[in-house]
Amino acid sequence: MLIPRHTVHPLFEAYEALGIDSKTRLSNLDKAQQYEVLRRWPGFWPNNIYTSLREAAAQYKNAGEKFPKTGFNTSKEEFLIVNGRMLYICQCYRILYNAIVQATENEDTCIAMTGTPGIGKSCFLIYFILRLLYESTDDKPNIVVFQPAPNKYYLYFGTEFVHVGSLNDFEHVLELPYVWYLSDNAIGPEAVRAKTVIMLSPKKKADEILIKFHEFFKILTVSGKLCMPLWTLSELSACRKTIFPDLDEDIMCELFDKIRGIPRSFLFVPSKDPKHAIKAGISRIESALRSIEDLVKVCQCLDESHETIQFSSQLLHMVPDPVNYLSAI
Repeated sequence: MLIPRHTVHPLFEAYEALGIDSKTRLSNLDKAQQYEVLRRWPGFWPNNIYTSLREAAAQYKNAGEKFPKTGFNTSKEEFLIVNGRMLYICQCYRILYNAIVQATENEDTCIAMTGTPGIGKSCFLIYFILRLLYESTDDKPNIVVFQPAPNKYYLYFGTEFVHVGSLNDFEHVLELPYVWYLSDNAIGPEAVRAKTVIMLSPKKKADEILIKFHEFFKILTVSGKLCMPLWTLSELSACRKTIFPDLDEDIMCELFDKIRGIPRSFLFVPSKDPKHAIKAGISRIESALRSIEDLVKVCQCLDESHETIQFSSQLLHMVPDPVNYLSAI
Protein backbone atom coordinates (compact mmCIF):
# COMPACT_ATOMS: atom_id res chain seq x y z
CA MET A 1 0.00 0.00 0.00
CA LEU A 2 1.31 3.44 -0.91
CA ILE A 3 0.57 6.31 1.45
CA PRO A 4 0.37 9.79 -0.17
CA ARG A 5 3.41 11.95 0.50
CA HIS A 6 3.10 14.63 3.13
CA THR A 7 3.28 18.33 2.24
CA VAL A 8 4.27 19.45 5.74
CA HIS A 9 7.60 18.33 7.20
CA PRO A 10 6.91 15.09 9.11
CA LEU A 11 8.77 16.38 12.17
CA PHE A 12 6.39 19.30 12.52
CA GLU A 13 3.35 17.06 12.05
CA ALA A 14 4.59 14.93 14.93
CA TYR A 15 5.33 18.03 17.02
CA GLU A 16 1.82 19.36 16.46
CA ALA A 17 0.26 16.06 17.52
CA LEU A 18 2.28 16.11 20.76
CA GLY A 19 1.93 19.83 21.47
CA ILE A 20 5.65 20.57 21.08
CA ASP A 21 6.87 23.99 19.92
CA SER A 22 7.84 23.75 16.24
CA LYS A 23 11.04 25.72 16.92
CA THR A 24 12.37 23.00 19.21
CA ARG A 25 15.17 20.87 17.79
CA LEU A 26 14.62 17.14 18.02
CA SER A 27 18.06 16.71 19.59
CA ASN A 28 17.08 19.06 22.46
CA LEU A 29 14.24 16.80 23.62
CA ASP A 30 14.89 13.99 26.07
CA LYS A 31 15.08 10.47 24.66
CA ALA A 32 11.55 9.52 25.75
CA GLN A 33 10.16 12.56 23.91
CA GLN A 34 12.30 11.77 20.86
CA TYR A 35 10.84 8.26 20.75
CA GLU A 36 7.30 9.65 20.94
CA VAL A 37 8.02 12.09 18.11
CA LEU A 38 9.37 9.31 15.91
CA ARG A 39 6.41 7.07 16.70
CA ARG A 40 4.12 9.87 15.44
CA TRP A 41 6.08 10.24 12.21
CA PRO A 42 3.62 10.23 9.27
CA GLY A 43 4.18 7.22 7.06
CA PHE A 44 5.06 6.79 3.40
CA TRP A 45 6.39 3.49 2.11
CA PRO A 46 6.43 1.50 -1.16
CA ASN A 47 6.50 -2.28 -1.06
CA ASN A 48 10.07 -3.27 -1.84
CA ILE A 49 13.00 -5.26 -0.46
CA TYR A 50 14.07 -2.45 1.87
CA THR A 51 10.69 -1.83 3.49
CA SER A 52 10.24 -5.59 3.90
CA LEU A 53 13.26 -5.76 6.23
CA ARG A 54 11.17 -4.55 9.16
CA GLU A 55 8.57 -7.27 8.63
CA ALA A 56 11.23 -9.96 8.18
CA ALA A 57 12.97 -8.99 11.44
CA ALA A 58 9.62 -8.87 13.26
CA GLN A 59 8.66 -12.33 12.00
CA TYR A 60 11.91 -13.88 13.23
CA LYS A 61 11.55 -12.11 16.55
CA ASN A 62 7.85 -12.89 17.11
CA ALA A 63 8.37 -16.54 16.20
CA GLY A 64 11.06 -16.79 18.86
CA GLU A 65 13.58 -17.96 16.28
CA LYS A 66 17.29 -17.52 16.83
CA PHE A 67 18.67 -14.93 14.46
CA PRO A 68 21.20 -16.40 12.00
CA LYS A 69 24.59 -14.98 12.94
CA THR A 70 26.79 -17.16 10.77
CA GLY A 71 26.31 -19.56 7.91
CA PHE A 72 29.55 -21.49 8.38
CA ASN A 73 29.12 -25.23 8.95
CA THR A 74 25.45 -24.90 9.86
CA SER A 75 22.24 -25.96 8.16
CA LYS A 76 19.07 -24.11 9.14
CA GLU A 77 20.81 -20.98 10.40
CA GLU A 78 22.81 -20.09 7.31
CA PHE A 79 20.02 -18.32 5.41
CA LEU A 80 17.58 -15.48 6.01
CA ILE A 81 14.27 -15.13 4.18
CA VAL A 82 13.49 -11.55 3.14
CA ASN A 83 10.47 -10.75 1.00
CA GLY A 84 10.54 -14.25 -0.47
CA ARG A 85 14.26 -14.05 -1.25
CA MET A 86 17.05 -15.99 0.43
CA LEU A 87 20.09 -14.22 1.87
CA TYR A 88 23.14 -16.34 2.63
CA ILE A 89 24.96 -15.47 5.86
CA CYS A 90 28.74 -15.58 5.47
CA GLN A 91 31.05 -16.46 8.33
CA CYS A 92 32.49 -12.94 8.39
CA TYR A 93 29.12 -11.22 8.92
CA ARG A 94 29.01 -11.88 12.66
CA ILE A 95 32.62 -10.74 13.13
CA LEU A 96 32.09 -7.56 11.10
CA TYR A 97 28.82 -6.81 12.89
CA ASN A 98 30.44 -7.11 16.32
CA ALA A 99 33.46 -5.06 15.23
CA ILE A 100 31.24 -2.22 13.99
CA VAL A 101 28.98 -2.22 17.05
CA GLN A 102 31.99 -2.13 19.35
CA ALA A 103 33.75 0.60 17.36
CA THR A 104 30.66 2.84 17.37
CA GLU A 105 30.05 2.78 21.12
CA ASN A 106 31.31 6.36 21.25
CA GLU A 107 29.48 9.27 19.63
CA ASP A 108 30.45 10.94 16.35
CA THR A 109 32.02 7.82 14.88
CA CYS A 110 32.29 6.70 11.28
CA ILE A 111 33.23 3.26 9.99
CA ALA A 112 34.22 2.84 6.36
CA MET A 113 34.01 -0.62 4.81
CA THR A 114 35.42 -1.66 1.49
CA GLY A 115 36.11 -4.90 -0.36
CA THR A 116 36.58 -6.35 -3.81
CA PRO A 117 33.69 -5.40 -6.15
CA GLY A 118 31.08 -8.16 -6.16
CA ILE A 119 32.04 -9.48 -2.71
CA GLY A 120 28.62 -8.72 -1.19
CA LYS A 121 28.95 -5.43 0.69
CA SER A 122 25.34 -4.46 -0.02
CA CYS A 123 24.12 -7.86 1.19
CA PHE A 124 26.04 -7.35 4.41
CA LEU A 125 24.19 -4.07 4.97
CA ILE A 126 20.89 -5.96 4.62
CA TYR A 127 22.08 -8.43 7.26
CA PHE A 128 23.26 -5.55 9.47
CA ILE A 129 19.88 -3.80 9.34
CA LEU A 130 17.95 -7.02 9.94
CA ARG A 131 20.04 -7.86 12.98
CA LEU A 132 19.75 -4.34 14.43
CA LEU A 133 15.97 -4.48 14.06
CA TYR A 134 15.80 -8.02 15.44
CA GLU A 135 17.77 -7.02 18.54
CA SER A 136 15.54 -3.99 19.21
CA THR A 137 13.30 -3.88 22.27
CA ASP A 138 10.20 -1.81 22.98
CA ASP A 139 12.13 0.23 25.55
CA LYS A 140 15.27 0.54 23.46
CA PRO A 141 14.49 0.33 19.74
CA ASN A 142 17.37 0.48 17.29
CA ILE A 143 16.70 3.41 14.96
CA VAL A 144 18.29 3.20 11.52
CA VAL A 145 18.49 5.65 8.62
CA PHE A 146 19.53 3.68 5.52
CA GLN A 147 20.62 5.32 2.27
CA PRO A 148 20.79 2.71 -0.53
CA ALA A 149 20.92 5.34 -3.29
CA PRO A 150 21.93 9.03 -3.53
CA ASN A 151 18.44 10.49 -3.05
CA LYS A 152 16.60 7.72 -1.20
CA TYR A 153 16.42 7.23 2.56
CA TYR A 154 14.63 4.71 4.79
CA LEU A 155 13.90 5.29 8.47
CA TYR A 156 13.47 2.15 10.62
CA PHE A 157 12.15 2.40 14.17
CA GLY A 158 12.94 -1.04 15.56
CA THR A 159 10.39 -3.51 14.24
CA GLU A 160 7.54 -1.02 14.70
CA PHE A 161 7.65 0.79 11.36
CA VAL A 162 9.71 1.91 8.37
CA HIS A 163 9.28 5.15 6.42
CA VAL A 164 10.71 6.37 3.12
CA GLY A 165 11.80 9.95 2.58
CA SER A 166 14.52 12.38 1.63
CA LEU A 167 17.50 13.77 3.50
CA ASN A 168 15.38 16.81 4.29
CA ASP A 169 12.85 14.52 6.00
CA PHE A 170 15.37 12.75 8.20
CA GLU A 171 18.19 15.25 8.76
CA HIS A 172 16.92 16.00 12.28
CA VAL A 173 17.01 12.29 13.11
CA LEU A 174 20.67 12.11 12.05
CA GLU A 175 21.50 14.60 14.81
CA LEU A 176 20.78 11.91 17.42
CA PRO A 177 23.97 10.08 18.52
CA TYR A 178 22.26 6.74 19.16
CA VAL A 179 20.77 6.55 15.65
CA TRP A 180 22.47 4.40 13.00
CA TYR A 181 23.21 5.94 9.59
CA LEU A 182 24.10 3.37 6.92
CA SER A 183 25.09 4.41 3.40
CA ASP A 184 25.64 2.04 0.50
CA ASN A 185 28.26 3.84 -1.59
CA ALA A 186 26.10 6.97 -1.72
CA ILE A 187 26.86 10.55 -0.74
CA GLY A 188 25.01 11.69 2.36
CA PRO A 189 25.08 14.69 4.68
CA GLU A 190 28.49 16.16 5.41
CA ALA A 191 28.20 16.15 9.19
CA VAL A 192 26.02 13.95 11.37
CA ARG A 193 26.12 12.80 14.99
CA ALA A 194 24.63 9.41 14.17
CA LYS A 195 26.72 6.25 14.20
CA THR A 196 27.85 6.12 10.59
CA VAL A 197 28.72 3.06 8.50
CA ILE A 198 29.47 3.68 4.84
CA MET A 199 30.26 1.16 2.12
CA LEU A 200 32.90 2.25 -0.39
CA SER A 201 33.92 0.78 -3.71
CA PRO A 202 37.72 0.42 -3.94
CA LYS A 203 37.71 1.57 -7.56
CA LYS A 204 39.52 4.90 -7.83
CA LYS A 205 37.93 7.52 -10.05
CA ALA A 206 38.72 11.22 -10.02
CA ASP A 207 35.12 12.23 -10.43
CA GLU A 208 32.69 14.32 -8.43
CA ILE A 209 31.54 11.36 -6.34
CA LEU A 210 35.02 10.50 -5.10
CA ILE A 211 35.83 14.13 -4.33
CA LYS A 212 32.67 14.40 -2.26
CA PHE A 213 33.56 11.23 -0.39
CA HIS A 214 36.95 12.65 0.54
CA GLU A 215 35.40 15.90 1.73
CA PHE A 216 32.81 13.90 3.66
CA PHE A 217 35.50 12.01 5.56
CA LYS A 218 37.56 15.12 6.26
CA ILE A 219 34.60 16.53 8.17
CA LEU A 220 33.44 13.34 9.86
CA THR A 221 36.79 11.70 10.66
CA VAL A 222 36.80 7.99 9.95
CA SER A 223 37.10 6.01 13.18
CA GLY A 224 38.04 2.75 11.48
CA LYS A 225 38.26 1.01 8.13
CA LEU A 226 37.10 -2.56 7.59
CA CYS A 227 37.53 -4.82 4.59
CA MET A 228 35.20 -7.67 3.67
CA PRO A 229 37.09 -10.94 3.08
CA LEU A 230 36.79 -13.27 0.11
CA TRP A 231 34.30 -16.12 0.33
CA THR A 232 35.57 -19.59 1.13
CA LEU A 233 34.80 -22.54 -1.12
CA SER A 234 32.61 -24.00 1.65
CA GLU A 235 30.50 -20.84 1.76
CA LEU A 236 30.19 -20.69 -2.01
CA SER A 237 29.15 -24.34 -2.17
CA ALA A 238 26.46 -23.86 0.49
CA CYS A 239 25.12 -20.77 -1.28
CA ARG A 240 25.16 -22.46 -4.70
CA LYS A 241 23.34 -25.53 -3.44
CA THR A 242 20.35 -23.57 -2.14
CA ILE A 243 20.18 -20.31 -4.10
CA PHE A 244 21.81 -21.30 -7.43
CA PRO A 245 20.97 -25.04 -7.74
CA ASP A 246 21.04 -24.93 -11.56
CA LEU A 247 24.74 -24.01 -11.52
CA ASP A 248 26.88 -27.15 -11.70
CA GLU A 249 29.28 -27.47 -8.75
CA ASP A 250 32.17 -28.54 -11.01
CA ILE A 251 31.80 -25.31 -12.98
CA MET A 252 31.79 -23.27 -9.78
CA CYS A 253 34.90 -25.05 -8.47
CA GLU A 254 36.79 -24.54 -11.73
CA LEU A 255 35.95 -20.84 -11.67
CA PHE A 256 37.02 -20.70 -8.03
CA ASP A 257 40.48 -21.99 -8.99
CA LYS A 258 40.83 -19.10 -11.43
CA ILE A 259 38.97 -16.18 -9.82
CA ARG A 260 38.73 -17.11 -6.12
CA GLY A 261 36.09 -15.93 -3.69
CA ILE A 262 33.97 -13.33 -5.49
CA PRO A 263 30.34 -14.55 -5.48
CA ARG A 264 29.24 -12.26 -8.30
CA SER A 265 31.91 -13.73 -10.60
CA PHE A 266 31.02 -17.39 -10.25
CA LEU A 267 27.60 -17.63 -8.65
CA PHE A 268 25.34 -14.82 -9.82
CA VAL A 269 26.77 -14.19 -13.31
CA PRO A 270 27.49 -17.86 -14.22
CA SER A 271 24.02 -18.93 -13.06
CA LYS A 272 22.53 -16.84 -15.88
CA ASP A 273 24.45 -18.80 -18.51
CA PRO A 274 25.98 -21.95 -16.96
CA LYS A 275 26.89 -23.46 -20.34
CA HIS A 276 29.36 -20.68 -21.16
CA ALA A 277 30.34 -19.72 -17.59
CA ILE A 278 33.96 -20.92 -17.66
CA LYS A 279 34.70 -19.47 -21.08
CA ALA A 280 33.16 -16.13 -20.08
CA GLY A 281 35.12 -16.07 -16.81
CA ILE A 282 38.44 -16.68 -18.57
CA SER A 283 37.52 -14.08 -21.18
CA ARG A 284 37.01 -11.45 -18.46
CA ILE A 285 40.44 -12.22 -17.00
CA GLU A 286 42.13 -12.04 -20.41
CA SER A 287 40.39 -8.75 -21.15
CA ALA A 288 41.58 -7.32 -17.84
CA LEU A 289 45.15 -8.44 -18.57
CA ARG A 290 45.08 -6.82 -22.01
CA SER A 291 44.01 -3.53 -20.44
CA ILE A 292 47.24 -3.29 -18.42
CA GLU A 293 49.54 -0.61 -19.80
CA ASP A 294 51.83 -0.12 -16.82
CA LEU A 295 52.47 -2.83 -14.20
CA VAL A 296 53.59 -0.20 -11.68
CA LYS A 297 50.20 1.49 -11.91
CA VAL A 298 48.50 -1.81 -11.20
CA CYS A 299 50.47 -2.06 -7.96
CA GLN A 300 49.74 1.58 -7.13
CA CYS A 301 46.00 1.21 -7.63
CA LEU A 302 45.50 -0.13 -4.10
CA ASP A 303 47.18 2.97 -2.68
CA GLU A 304 44.38 5.40 -1.84
CA SER A 305 46.53 8.37 -2.81
CA HIS A 306 46.25 7.35 -6.46
CA GLU A 307 42.69 8.41 -7.07
CA THR A 308 42.71 8.36 -10.86
CA ILE A 309 43.69 4.73 -11.32
CA GLN A 310 41.11 2.05 -11.96
CA PHE A 311 41.72 -1.67 -11.66
CA SER A 312 39.90 -4.89 -12.47
CA SER A 313 38.59 -7.07 -9.64
CA GLN A 314 39.28 -10.01 -11.97
CA LEU A 315 43.01 -9.47 -11.33
CA LEU A 316 43.33 -7.93 -7.89
CA HIS A 317 41.41 -8.81 -4.74
CA MET A 318 41.36 -6.96 -1.45
CA VAL A 319 42.30 -9.30 1.41
CA PRO A 320 41.97 -8.10 5.01
CA ASP A 321 43.78 -9.11 8.15
CA PRO A 322 42.27 -12.58 8.83
CA VAL A 323 41.84 -11.84 12.54
CA ASN A 324 39.97 -8.53 12.66
CA TYR A 325 39.40 -7.48 9.02
CA LEU A 326 40.74 -4.03 9.90
CA SER A 327 42.87 -3.28 6.87
CA ALA A 328 43.42 -4.54 3.36
CA ILE A 329 46.77 -6.24 2.67
